[in-house]
Amino acid sequence: MIEETFENRKLFSEKEVFIATFFGGPVVAGYLMGQNYKALDETGLANRSFIIGLMSSILMYAALFLLPDNFIESIPTAIIPGIYTFIIVLIFQKYQKPAVVLHKENGGEFYSGWKAAGIGGIFLLVQLAVIFLFIYIMIPDFQASTYDKGMEEFSKNETEALKAYDILQTGTEEQILFHLKENGIDLWKQNLDILDDLDKIDGLPDELRMQDALLRRYCNLRIVSYRIIEKMILEQSDEFVPKLDFLQNEIDIVLNNLSGE
Repeated sequence: MIEETFENRKLFSEKEVFIATFFGGPVVAGYLMGQNYKALDETGLANRSFIIGLMSSILMYAALFLLPDNFIESIPTAIIPGIYTFIIVLIFQKYQKPAVVLHKENGGEFYSGWKAAGIGGIFLLVQLAVIFLFIYIMIPDFQASTYDKGMEEFSKNETEALKAYDILQTGTEEQILFHLKENGIDLWKQNLDILDDLDKIDGLPDELRMQDALLRRYCNLRIVSYRIIEKMILEQSDEFVPKLDFLQNEIDIVLNNLSGE
């Protein structure tokens, strides 16, 4: 480690590196510690410090992109910055603190905390810009209009299929059976096909995939309930009423989940 100090040169203190790193990430630590090495005439270490900080930031963001969204959301906001800042402080204390302390003891000057914070802020903005550019280039665009069009068709089929319940009250047996089959079960099956097509959209958000899964269960429950009603009418039996009540309760649960209740 360096033994001489350079009173006419400024360094970044441990506290300044700590604060800037917390907000700007490992790349900021690499830059600030690199500036310290330059001031101490250690150009080779300065370049190495920045490269290590840059690669550490890239690896960190790559890991975060690969982790499931629900896992990332479960982590408290300050945990990740706290972890990498703690690691940087340990590195600083081992490799630079002796020279920084010696610099201070010999009357050397230090940069202000505002300068360190400003550098951290600049690096943070640059990283955010790179991340947004990466997302824009690498992640497929979500075809929102295609999804909306599919959901419009789904809703139209659902409205028509649910008319079976009105016909149950006013229609003849022949009309009821026809609607249950041709305008009921067949339309619910069409909606299942629509959901299959929607799930093939590139870049479809996970939230919509979860919604599609609930809608798929909803359609299957409707199909089973329509078949039971059909069977009750053909056999003129109330034997399946408990089963029908159970299915309706399951349908209500799905609808509540879809509405966020």
